[in-house]
Amino acid sequence: MSTLSSSLNSSATAVLTDFVMPARLSMTDRRTVTTTRWLTIAFGVVQIAIGIWAQRFDDSVITNALAIAGFSSGLLLGLFAIGTFLKQANQTIAMVGLCFGLVVLVLVRFVFGDMLADTGWEIKVAWPWLPVIGSVSVFASAWIATFFIACNSSQRSDRL
Repeated sequence: MSTLSSSLNSSATAVLTDFVMPARLSMTDRRTVTTTRWLTIAFGVVQIAIGIWAQRFDDSVITNALAIAGFSSGLLLGLFAIGTFLKQANQTIAMVGLCFGLVVLVLVRFVFGDMLADTGWEIKVAWPWLPVIGSVSVFASAWIATFFIACNSSQRSDRL
């Protein structure tokens, strides 16, 4: 239970400090505590809903958790590679790569397998491939985008 409560509290605190507090210039301590409690309740409801929804999965919880981690780690690795190896990249190019990589992962994981199941071919990509597919698609699409999206000198100062 302590793992879940720390997850709820950290999520609520992150939303409060990153989104709520910058939007409101002055919040009293009482208002901050009340907002944090409501955010904690909201994240608790979301976790319960995900738990109920996850009961319908055919795979184990571990396999699904690792597949979800594969989504995020592949995208983050691709962004890291963009910042490291593409010196002409800026935020626009990174966002193009991130969005394209996310679309590719969703298509590979959810769409193509269902489309081919009707033909008798069921293709299911195993979770260890998701970070590889995600990072390669993010980096490759960003690299291609560097040929089409101009990066002038003022944007270079706004590098990743």
